[in-house]
Amino acid sequence: MLYLEEDLISDISYFSGDDTKPQIKNEYEKIGKKIDKNIFFDEYENQILDLNTVIRVDNYLRTPYSIHMSYPSARSLYTIKLYIQKEEYLLTKDFWKNKEVIKTEPSFYESNKLKSGDIVIELLEFKDKHYPSIFKTLQNLEVGHLLYNIAVLADIYGYEYEIDNKFLNILVLKQKRVFYNLKKNEEIAEFWERAEHRTSGKYYGGLINFDLNHEEYRYFPNRCTKIKCIKFDKKIIESVKTIVFINDDNSFINKEYGLVLEYSYLMKEYNYINARTMSQITVFLCKWRKHEMRNYAELIQYMGFLAQEICINNSITGIYNRPVKQMNLKFWNKVIKQNAEFKDFIPFYGVLTGRESVLYAKYKRVL
Repeated sequence: MLYLEEDLISDISYFSGDDTKPQIKNEYEKIGKKIDKNIFFDEYENQILDLNTVIRVDNYLRTPYSIHMSYPSARSLYTIKLYIQKEEYLLTKDFWKNKEVIKTEPSFYESNKLKSGDIVIELLEFKDKHYPSIFKTLQNLEVGHLLYNIAVLADIYGYEYEIDNKFLNILVLKQKRVFYNLKKNEEIAEFWERAEHRTSGKYYGGLINFDLNHEEYRYFPNRCTKIKCIKFDKKIIESVKTIVFINDDNSFINKEYGLVLEYSYLMKEYNYINARTMSQITVFLCKWRKHEMRNYAELIQYMGFLAQEICINNSITGIYNRPVKQMNLKFWNKVIKQNAEFKDFIPFYGVLTGRESVLYAKYKRVL
């Protein structure tokens, strides 16, 4: 997938208050044609392809963005498609888990040097008009969220991949090795249970925890270092910092870096949350290495990957982990610049975490 420095500049400009620099759409490749052919999908292929299908439809009283897959998508748009290469065919599923077989275009198959077992993620055309300056960013973050889920299942089943972002709107996970791990059914079941409970919280009415037990729902990211099957470039990893602010009953703090975020200041930017009852905020900073990279796609994907660790592993009934691309630079720079170590870093992505209290009406449950 191609994400140029110009795309990054458009994103940074937008969150600096300038929305006059839209990101430019890439041309879309035709990867193949749907055919009527009966091909066997093995257990692992089914598990991987189910990641890109609907697993929950939320109550309309909670949110207008009710479609949920195993990972989040802005406004539930879900503008990426997942395939597995099998000989000259691509296996996939539609939104509702119906199996589909795509006869791969010879030019696409040959130019991408695809082999059986490779996983292909395709960017679909982004038709929503709300995000002209950041739509490529949103899609690549979404890809990163999906990559984390693929990595979890690949680790369980014993597959290893290499990330290949050389193409316009395609990411290919090149299958490198198969370890034939003895799969652990309880780990698979636990993953899908967490995926089904994953939520960004309700859209209407604000997010508040009336029980005030915010300390019980914290999650400190660490499992990404244990994932072996998908590895990001070392330079990419070194370009990202993860900062966790925890609620200490007075404000949000990060002791490691000496950062403080006051409740009142936070709610000026995120007025749909009750800051005093929220558990934590995780912020991902990226170092913009000007003119050093041609393609920033993997950098953006890596931040989505890190965010999904929280979204999945802190997924419990009633707990929201809301990814936010709303990272106003003027707002966040006042916070992170309390530490000179971050003078060259950009606050780029975040996750808001807390418990969502549920209220009951006399005749129906109001969510």
